[in-house]
Amino acid sequence: MATSERLTDSAHFSVENVGGIDHTEVDIPPGVTVLTGKNATNRTSFLRSIMAAMGSDRVSLKGDADEGRVELTLDGTSYERTLTRAGDGVTFEGDAYLDDPEVADLFAFLLETNDARQAAARGEQLRDVIMRPVDVDAIRSEIRRLEEQKGDINDELARIESEKRELPELEQRRTQLREKIEDKREELADLEDDIDDSSRDVEEGRKEQAELEEKLQELRSTRSELESIRRKIERQQESIASLKRERGDLETDLEELPETPMGDHRDLETDIERLRSERQDLNTEINELRSLIQYNEERLEAEDYELLEDGGATAEGGDGSVTDQLVASDSETVVCWTCGSSVEREQIDSTIERLKSLRTEKVEELNDIKTTLEEKKQDQREATKKQRKRSEIEQKIDDIESELDRRDEQIDALKANRESLTADVEDLESEVESL
Repeated sequence: MATSERLTDSAHFSVENVGGIDHTEVDIPPGVTVLTGKNATNRTSFLRSIMAAMGSDRVSLKGDADEGRVELTLDGTSYERTLTRAGDGVTFEGDAYLDDPEVADLFAFLLETNDARQAAARGEQLRDVIMRPVDVDAIRSEIRRLEEQKGDINDELARIESEKRELPELEQRRTQLREKIEDKREELADLEDDIDDSSRDVEEGRKEQAELEEKLQELRSTRSELESIRRKIERQQESIASLKRERGDLETDLEELPETPMGDHRDLETDIERLRSERQDLNTEINELRSLIQYNEERLEAEDYELLEDGGATAEGGDGSVTDQLVASDSETVVCWTCGSSVEREQIDSTIERLKSLRTEKVEELNDIKTTLEEKKQDQREATKKQRKRSEIEQKIDDIESELDRRDEQIDALKANRESLTADVEDLESEVESL
């Protein structure tokens, strides 16, 4: 996100297996929020969850988890990142709120591991930390460009100064031309006086001349108006041709888009909601299986159970009966802590192994659902994008059709006006010819 925005909706965070958090969902309203509480209440883990949603990689998984997830929902848009354990590290996938979290890691996420905070605590210079996100090469390149621009401006100033030196000569030439114009005006005034003297006694000719001038002026005005109408018609025709070409291009683009009904989009939304619900159920089942397996393994390792050695009876005074034969065997039985019956330890080990296999199957099923969910979400985004583009193109075509109808009406009116003016010009030309 490149620009600053004022948020009006609450930010919803859904967190799983981050830091010390198993699962939590928190809504943060707009404005300043203060996070308080006692120690060991996972405040820092929640702050790291916010960092993960923003795009930071300085986040750790819960110690007993192989995967974690952080989802931020803001203004109707969801940003989800998953954390997967890879050896001694953690890999990240998904979309974050920030395109580049480097500046936020340096100056917004001020936990104890923050570089700027550690440098300040050690009393070191902060210049290297502050300058880390600054593109010095780009700044130097801009300086070089501005210096070149400065050189061009200096050249232009030199040219202007050169032309300024020529200004006195041009002023002198202008004075000379003005004197010639005055001379010509005087000659013209003399000629006009001669004409007036010649036509003073010809009153009728003067009236005819005035009438002729009036008709000539009217003819020139009508011709000018006719030419203006013709130019307007040409411009309208060019605009119509351009609109038709644009309409053709839009129709070609429209043919390439599928006619996807909105019902298919709703089916995708239903599938996505169903897959999300299945994913949540599987996460719950996997967590419960992990807790059950851990509990049973701890009970076996701690030997926190009752052992019935030698079949539950003493070997003293044995009479060689079936009971004594069972007592003499090497089997070891355990009083089950779930049902209270006596079972062999191997049965409990076998049950734990089956639980582990079941958890593995659930994890694989969860991964398949996540893959399918991402594919459905991608299909939904593509379908929505194409449907939106189709609607935009159809709206543009409708607008062009309306504009073409309006311009056709204008051309019809202009052509009618042109015919009327053409007839007026012909009439005026006949009258001028007769005069």
